[in-house]
Amino acid sequence: PVQQQYNSKIITQLASNTAPDVFNCGELLQSYIEKGALVDISPWVKEDKKYFDTFFHGFLEDHTFNGKIYGLHQNVAVHVFYYNKDIFDQAGMAYPDETWTWQDLLQAAVKLTKRDQKGKVTQYGIVTPFDQQLMLYIFQNGGKLWNEDGTRCLINSPQAKEAMNFWSDLMFKYKVAPSKYAFTTSANGSWSGLSEIFFTGKAAMYCGGSYEVVSLNKYKLNWGVALMPFSKKGVKRISSRLYNSAGVWTGSKHQKEAYQLMKFMTTPEVIKRLVAVGDSLPLHVKGADMDFFLSDPIRPEPARKVMLEALKSSQSLYRLMATNPKVSYLEQSKVLTEEMEKFVYGQVNADELLKTIESRLNALVTR
Repeated sequence: PVQQQYNSKIITQLASNTAPDVFNCGELLQSYIEKGALVDISPWVKEDKKYFDTFFHGFLEDHTFNGKIYGLHQNVAVHVFYYNKDIFDQAGMAYPDETWTWQDLLQAAVKLTKRDQKGKVTQYGIVTPFDQQLMLYIFQNGGKLWNEDGTRCLINSPQAKEAMNFWSDLMFKYKVAPSKYAFTTSANGSWSGLSEIFFTGKAAMYCGGSYEVVSLNKYKLNWGVALMPFSKKGVKRISSRLYNSAGVWTGSKHQKEAYQLMKFMTTPEVIKRLVAVGDSLPLHVKGADMDFFLSDPIRPEPARKVMLEALKSSQSLYRLMATNPKVSYLEQSKVLTEEMEKFVYGQVNADELLKTIESRLNALVTR
């Protein structure tokens, strides 16, 4: 809701020619570029090549469309696989590690799910996401959203069906993960959000963002973290990269100065502050932000190692999805959100979900 309010305000300011010189682009990055609202900063980035060489590989590409750069990261995070050490210890089970596949996850989730005498779940094996993060698992299993030229949606594929069936089975077949229906009708009124099921010790495993360590420590959870499991042996692991983007408004009377401000907001000293409060991982392979991260008191050394490994090999989840120049990201996102909502409520199965998404997205292309 807060981000939506911010987006609405920026859109209004752009329409009235009163937008700020630098603003957060978020999921509207592609839309702002298409509307000509963002300055191509490529010439200035080229001038500052030595500085940007300290960024992690791929970060500039996150904001590159048609060979031009339109923004810079303001923070960065990755999806990782959290687990409750106490629950694993009590069960006498080994912790998740970098060799785990989805089948390892399933076997552990079944063993670690607890029910009362009436069959009601008192401890879930795993908490899975309810939003478009589900797309991550399609990508992890080798699925795609669009073909190369953006003329056809490819989501209705064997790889995507396998991925969605797996995560659906966790909720509805094995009942080791809460479905949205089970979550929203839970008698436990203390669950103020999905992540709190894990934070409060009511689940053994959780797929979440690296920024959630602050909440984990707030709840004094004895947690560990691993890389996201492979879908299966032989399929490449995908660690998804999340971030806020900032861009320079084309209507700014001080575009070069605005770029310098935006660049300053990415400097190691500034990002170090975000790392310190848990809102970001380092943007730079070396510098004050990386130095602080390597001795960060809120992340144990094993967790730092996993998150850094995930960051180095990460791909932008936004760019994995925002690949079609013929369909705006917002239109696409609306379709995915609406249909995924039905899926996690158990109103449609994986086949129905993927066929509907395919049909609706293809209709956007051919309209």
